[in-house]
Amino acid sequence: MKGYLHLGRCLTALLIMMIMPQTVYALTCEASNSAVSETVNIGQVIKASSSEIKANQKIWVSSVINATFTCRDTDSHPQGEMAYFWLDPKKQAGTIPSFISIGVTYNGIDYPLENGKKVELGPATICNRVAGKCVSPATPQTFNLDYQVYIKATGKAVPAGGVIKDNLNLSLFQVDGEGGLRGGDTNFNLFITGLSKINLMACVPTIAITPDKIDFGSMTSFNASPGRVEKKLGFNIAYGLQIKGTGVTCTTENLLATFSTTNQLQDKTIILPASDSGFGIILSNNVTLEPRIEMNAPQVVTVTAGNTINKAYTAGVLWLSAKPKTGNFSATATVTVTFQ
Repeated sequence: MKGYLHLGRCLTALLIMMIMPQTVYALTCEASNSAVSETVNIGQVIKASSSEIKANQKIWVSSVINATFTCRDTDSHPQGEMAYFWLDPKKQAGTIPSFISIGVTYNGIDYPLENGKKVELGPATICNRVAGKCVSPATPQTFNLDYQVYIKATGKAVPAGGVIKDNLNLSLFQVDGEGGLRGGDTNFNLFITGLSKINLMACVPTIAITPDKIDFGSMTSFNASPGRVEKKLGFNIAYGLQIKGTGVTCTTENLLATFSTTNQLQDKTIILPASDSGFGIILSNNVTLEPRIEMNAPQVVTVTAGNTINKAYTAGVLWLSAKPKTGNFSATATVTVTFQ
């Protein structure tokens, strides 16, 4: 049989008195634990190449946030009303650097921060009907929501340095009613902090694989014995860090190299040309083929900006059966490199 492994790479005074209609603020809404705020912290440093990021591309997405809210009629609005996410309640969106935008994803739709915009959630209170009419207070409602916070690139130029202020603590939304935003700290606000952890880098990770196709040639099944390596061949990967674009200056950076495959896997390390092939392909950093490289498990590679580092790898054909299938075969492995 004959086979191949393809490697891919993947910003004067007047006093006027007027009578104005008053806006009615009828709701107080809090989370199920009586909290009136929650903070999403980005936490770990997120690095991405400024020159590779496209407009509207998401740089960071939070895990799904599940929250339960209870809203009450505290200002005599007996007919009930709807609840909303009121976006950017503290008018802070203008303090976000122009090269990123922040928003909330709800029901699969992205809502960027824009003061005055609201997203309908459902009934916050409903009519408390007595003798045919609504009486105060309206009946409170409890509802459960799933949402996520995202950060996108806007496509605008990242300034040199690309640093986002560390003291930004933004309110993304306030849960409130139809009349608009209630003042004070009585209604739930979602905050985000840690924006300084977003680093848009003035460099790009690179990768070159030699050869990018490994030809194992012909092998005989007469030698098949489970656990035996029939043939092994070497290949080389050059990892680099090209200085490119604007943003945070790159120095020595940790990259993550991740091997993956679209083929079926056995024991996370054996790439199967077919589910019943009786043999597979294994990869390793060592000529002994031990330890084997686990697919979808990132390995750290440290590279200095402007330089490349070469690493040698070995691919081997491993028998899994004494009676493997014969004929031509092929399999594919992909190496992806990103910032850590």
